[in-house]
Amino acid sequence: MVDDYYWDLKKLGVQAFPKKTITYTDHGAVIPNELFDTPGRAIYRRVGTAVDNLDKLHSDEVALNHALNLAFAIASSEVLADILFSHIGMSPSGVVKSVDKDISTYFGWKRNDTITQHDGFYVSADAALGLEVKLGADSHLDQIAKYAFLLRNEEKRAKIKKDLGLLYVVPDSRKGRFIERLLMPPQDMARQIISNAANASKPRLIDRAISEDVDGYGDTIQRMKIEIISWTELHDRTKEVEQSIEALGAGNITLKNLLAGLCQAIRSHEGTEVEEC
Repeated sequence: MVDDYYWDLKKLGVQAFPKKTITYTDHGAVIPNELFDTPGRAIYRRVGTAVDNLDKLHSDEVALNHALNLAFAIASSEVLADILFSHIGMSPSGVVKSVDKDISTYFGWKRNDTITQHDGFYVSADAALGLEVKLGADSHLDQIAKYAFLLRNEEKRAKIKKDLGLLYVVPDSRKGRFIERLLMPPQDMARQIISNAANASKPRLIDRAISEDVDGYGDTIQRMKIEIISWTELHDRTKEVEQSIEALGAGNITLKNLLAGLCQAIRSHEGTEVEEC
């Protein structure tokens, strides 16, 4: 797919200037103004080969997040409960919905609204869980605040949940750093996030929402269970679930292949620190 888009950029809304419209001089190339729909727009060029760019994607956090989103959108509720919710001691009942990037439609927000830019969000009748994945980047309380925003909106949309959670997935070597920086008594976390929102020099929509509903967000943050696991733990749990599924049975082989593919994606992605089997 990457190779296909590399050679046919029109599918991504990027179109080359027709060669006959470009005038070449000793000092460079001249492109007529009328070919620009908006003056001052950036001009792009192709960098690297298709293989080079595929290698870059194998170290890109967003690309790995897309693989997770695709797998978890297809996986059954039982699989999501086993692979994700179990790490945080939650047992969701009924159907687990992967909200993913369609969050604007889900909450009735403006289309393409990027209020939270979350990695994953999963809800059931009595539980809701945020998922934040990391390779090389750090995290901070602002990221926890965005999941508190999602969880608060979910309870306002539906009903109060029995369980609220946020699961971080990070490389083994950085797990201790994340635990040290992010885990604190719930009351202290709530107090700090609410204070940060109130004192923001340029308040975001999330900051304003928190400041207008201090009691509600204080309750949400204090009830939110936060757990930090490694990519190795996520990989091994996914592999355990895959191996526990009998190959026989309607749809079983498809589910096994899906989870095996996800394990392979995690192992092959640079930065997860998961060793090849």
